[in-house]
Amino acid sequence: MFIFLIFCDKISKNNIMIGENMLPRQVNLANEIISFIDINKLAFQISNTNLHDMRRYANFLKWINIVDIEITKKIVKLIDYDLLDETMKKHLKKPPYELKLFIYSIGMSKEKKFFDWMDKNVEKIEIAEPMISIVYPKVVERCIECSYEVNIFGHNGSFDEALSMIIALKEYDEEFFKLYQKELSRDIFENY
Repeated sequence: MFIFLIFCDKISKNNIMIGENMLPRQVNLANEIISFIDINKLAFQISNTNLHDMRRYANFLKWINIVDIEITKKIVKLIDYDLLDETMKKHLKKPPYELKLFIYSIGMSKEKKFFDWMDKNVEKIEIAEPMISIVYPKVVERCIECSYEVNIFGHNGSFDEALSMIIALKEYDEEFFKLYQKELSRDIFENY
C-alpha cells in the first residue's frame, strides 16, 4: 500500500490523470485503480499514520476526491479519529503543512465525522490559515475570539487561498463575516 501511496502522490503532484480534462480511457483507468483500494484498510492506515505520511495520504485523498468523492466520504467515515488524535494532538496548536493539507483533504468530503472531529479539536488550534479555514471556518471565529493569529494568506502568501478563505467565512456566517470584514480586508491591502 505504501508504494501505491507514493505512486498516487506523484500523480496528484503532477496533475496526471486528474481534472475535468480527463480522457475517457484515463477516467476508466482511474476508476479501475480505485476499485482495488481496500477502503477499510486505508482508513485504518490513515487512523494510525504519522505526521510524515500525512502529506501522501492528503494527496492520495485529493486524487480520490477528483475521481470519486463518494469513495473519499466512505473513507472519512471509517477513520478512527480517536487514534488519529493520539498522533496529531501535539501538532494541532500550530498545525504544520502536512496536517493542514490532510485536514483540507478530508474536509472536502463535508462528512459529519470530520466536522465532529474538528469541533472536538478547534480549541487546541491557535492559528487560522486558509487550508483549514476553507473547510472549517469555525477555526477563524475561535482564533479571533481568543486573539490568536489569523493568517489570511497562509504559509505561501496565496491570494487565491485568501479569497477562498473569505468566501468560506461569508458562507459560514454572514453576520460574523460582516463584523470582521474590514479587518480581513485590511490584511489583504497591507500584504499585497
